[in-house]
Amino acid sequence: TDKLFLGSIVTVYSRQLKLVYYGDAFTRTVFAKNKESSFMLIKPDAYTKTGKIIDSLARSGFMLTNLKMGRFTPATTARFLQQNNCASAEASEHMLSDVSTGIEVVAENASTTLQQCTEALQKQFGSSAVKNAVHSSKDAQTKRADMDCFFDSDITTSAIFNNCTCVVIKPHVVAAGQSGQVIDAILEEGFEISAMQMFYMDKPTAAEFLEIYRGVLPEFVPYCEEMTNGPCIVMEVRQENAVDAFRSLCGPLDPEIAKNLRPNTLRAR
Repeated sequence: TDKLFLGSIVTVYSRQLKLVYYGDAFTRTVFAKNKESSFMLIKPDAYTKTGKIIDSLARSGFMLTNLKMGRFTPATTARFLQQNNCASAEASEHMLSDVSTGIEVVAENASTTLQQCTEALQKQFGSSAVKNAVHSSKDAQTKRADMDCFFDSDITTSAIFNNCTCVVIKPHVVAAGQSGQVIDAILEEGFEISAMQMFYMDKPTAAEFLEIYRGVLPEFVPYCEEMTNGPCIVMEVRQENAVDAFRSLCGPLDPEIAKNLRPNTLRAR
């Protein structure tokens, strides 16, 4: 039942179905409170702490259901700050200064619990009233407005498309609540994450994305199935000689080999 909440995508007899609403009042009563969603924004000043913040949410029992890194425009900045009653020149300047990451999370009594997490994260990573690391929606109405604003196409991509490689955090890592640890390890190694977004792949998309491995990997079909088992997080990662440098950080494809030969790589952890 962990995946039974509004907006989730479940697989039934190989068909991916999106849950859009409750079938009846009883179902709504049972599931609505236990699988409540809320929204958090990681502000520009906390970019280097993105992985640690996501990991903190996972350790607090939150499940990530949507994520997107992007850049506010002057119009979307004004809209976001006004609907949260915190508009000021300083706040606007800060929101426009760099990338932000919006996250939808699901948990029991999510709004109340997320407010508590927000206060703790602000104390840990914030430096001022404006540069306070994170923002979370205060109620259901504001949450809907915040999500409509940030996940709207008006929040432009932060992808740069040079000196970069594509990195995918697979569904089993996301489901295990370990994506924050992976993101933090990438940043700690000196890579720049210049774009990031959560996607749900269907089987044709997964097969097309992994086409280069067809006939090369004997596990091609299970590999495609794994990519459709839940959401994955896709990142643009930048550094000089990014492809070779990141392959070195990932280590051997087989985790057991990685643990023995390259114990400090991502696949060995």
